[in-house]
Amino acid sequence: MIPVRHSGRLLVLDERDRVLLFRYRDPGRDRDDISSPGGGVEPGESYEDAALREMAEELLFGDVDLGPAVWHRSCEIDFLGIWTRVEERFFLVRIEASRLAPYEGHLVHENVLTREWWTLDELDATDEAVCPSGLGALVRSMLADGPPSQPIAIGA
Repeated sequence: MIPVRHSGRLLVLDERDRVLLFRYRDPGRDRDDISSPGGGVEPGESYEDAALREMAEELLFGDVDLGPAVWHRSCEIDFLGIWTRVEERFFLVRIEASRLAPYEGHLVHENVLTREWWTLDELDATDEAVCPSGLGALVRSMLADGPPSQPIAIGA
């Protein structure tokens, strides 16, 4: 039976609508993976609780309002060498880029190399492994239509 991992993720946008992403080194691959901050739901937590905890742990922010859940994703991925079904909720967070402290390597234990701001055009143009795929178009749609009343299902 395939394991299931529930995760609260953060769609962090700055005042210029750039997206904050983490660059990870997967020890089992010869490439970097790029994805949003966030992490697994711990026992007794909701998706919202996990997203808030991850915001404090990964972004070192405890005083930012967690916005609405804008997307949900359900798919199978290779997670640390094990095929896993992920069930994720993405929560919108708006911050001023200047408030984010420089990345000092505090997440090296999670294989995080850097935190990077990406423009939507950069996301559209990259051939790197960005998760979820089509992130630039997803963000554009959300910005044009506003946050949905219920999370929208997105692909891998």
